[in-house]
Amino acid sequence: MSTTLTTIHIAGINTSADVAAVTRELRTIQHANRLTVRLFDEGGGVVSILSNKDLAQADLEAAVTRAGFTADKIVTVDNALAAQMSEQAPARQASRNLALSEMSDIEL
Repeated sequence: MSTTLTTIHIAGINTSADVAAVTRELRTIQHANRLTVRLFDEGGGVVSILSNKDLAQADLEAAVTRAGFTADKIVTVDNALAAQMSEQAPARQASRNLALSEMSDIEL
C-alpha cells in the first residue's frame, strides 16, 4: 500500500487551542489517517498528514480556513515511507558498517 505524506505550513498557529482547531477541521477530511502538528518557537507550525490516498489541496485549504488560519504552503510526497527509507538507508548502512568494524578488533 502506498502512503502519501502531506505537510501544511501554517502561520499564526501558536497555542494548543490553535492546534486543536486545526486538528479538528483536518480530521474531517476522508483518508487523513495520521495527523501530527509541530509548532515553531518563532511562531507558526507544520501539520503532517499520512494518508493512503492523495488529499485534495482545496479540501486541506478549506479545513485550515475553517479553523481560522491560512495554509501558506502545502507539500505532498507520494510513496512517503519508501522515500523515507531510501533517505535513511545510507546512515543505517554506515551504522552497520561501524558495528562490524568495531567487531574486527575483538580477538577470538
